[in-house]
Amino acid sequence: MKRSYVYFNLKRRVWSERQAGKVVAHPEYVVLKDARFLVGKAGQARVRAEGRKNVHAGVSGLNITDAVYPVRVSAYSDDWRTVTYNPYRHDSFVLVGGNGSQHGQKPVSSATYAVMVTEAGKPPVVWAYQPR
Repeated sequence: MKRSYVYFNLKRRVWSERQAGKVVAHPEYVVLKDARFLVGKAGQARVRAEGRKNVHAGVSGLNITDAVYPVRVSAYSDDWRTVTYNPYRHDSFVLVGGNGSQHGQKPVSSATYAVMVTEAGKPPVVWAYQPR
C-alpha cells in the first residue's frame, strides 16, 4: 500500500489525493492511517507574501477509506480532535481547542488516523485520532 498525500482542492471543493506525485482521485471522504500533517515552508511564505493560496499543505498517510468506511467520529471522545490550518495564522496544522473553540490551539504533526470530509456548501473538516 502506497502513502497518499491529500490536500483540499479549492477549485473543485473536494480533496485531491496524490500518489507518487500524480493526482489519482478527488474524494469527498478520506481516512488515512499513520497520518502526518505537512506544511511546505517555501509555499507558505509565498502565500503570505502574495496573498494567493497554493498547494503547500496536506496530510500524508495510508489510505484505508475502503477498509473502514464509514468511520464514526465521536464528539464525546477526547481521542478525536478537529484539526485546522490557516496559512496566514498558523505555521503548522493545529488541534482546535475543546468545544470547537479556536483558543488553546496546539500544533499537531501526526496522528494514528485522520478523517477528512467535505460536504457541499460547508467548509472541509479534518479530524485526528490520537488515543491517550
